[in-house]
Amino acid sequence: MANLLATPALWHIDFDSPPPSSWNGSAYTINVSSSSTASFQLLYNGGSQPVAGDVIAGSINFTCVDGLPPGNTAKVVLYDPLNGDVLTSQPISYGTPSDFSFDAFAYPTDAWLETGLDGVRLLLEVSNAPATGFPAYLYGLQLAATPTVQPPPVIAACDEIGIVSRVFASAHDRTRIHQISVPPGERRCVVADYNGAIPVGRSIAAIEWRLQCQGVVAISNAAIPATRQAQVQIQAGCPGRTALRCMATLDNGEVYVQRFMVEVPCMPSFGDEAVTSGPTTLTAVAA
Repeated sequence: MANLLATPALWHIDFDSPPPSSWNGSAYTINVSSSSTASFQLLYNGGSQPVAGDVIAGSINFTCVDGLPPGNTAKVVLYDPLNGDVLTSQPISYGTPSDFSFDAFAYPTDAWLETGLDGVRLLLEVSNAPATGFPAYLYGLQLAATPTVQPPPVIAACDEIGIVSRVFASAHDRTRIHQISVPPGERRCVVADYNGAIPVGRSIAAIEWRLQCQGVVAISNAAIPATRQAQVQIQAGCPGRTALRCMATLDNGEVYVQRFMVEVPCMPSFGDEAVTSGPTTLTAVAA
């Protein structure tokens, strides 16, 4: 769980400049004027801001020196930082710590350029417009974002036709490099079939796929779909060439290596073929 208040410079208070470095979100005073609503606004502009699917959770204490005037309430409000719409709100109890949690929302990646308010916008609000003003104190604020844990993808055996991206590793030529040529934008499996390269009775215990450089292709979903096969998924991006290596560790500790050269040729571009930089190394173990 990442503490969103750990770096004060990533927060803005009520549209002002970031708080001093000593500020840690531990206390804040709201002066509630008569016939009005007062609030303490937090704007989070962190680089690793929560994303859709995360849970924003926290707790806070709310109190007043002379007690809360009758009819007044407090709440935590989550706003859309782009248009100010209320996304959801939860009440804050008086005099006791109040826990709250919200689902995070996704915002456009260029929202910072458009509004300067990209990220999380929380409003700690004391409302109901009292007849007489009073000070309210918010303290002990804790705030964190917990990423949602996604279940691992189910990897099925690939159904590639032909030998474009499937190699039958040789027991007699262990230095052969398999050439792969795929058009930009294509997503498919690369399969290393070691059935004819390793002794009868041996099986693959673990694999490592390593990509030489990013940009040409991206790799994902390494798996051992059968006892003598290894696979990984590639997505072709920008034209170019890059090497790909599969290292299969057998159940007796031997390591068999199969190399590939992946080429994405220059072809008419439609502007959406570029791939996001991802891992250069993926591993998997036998089930």
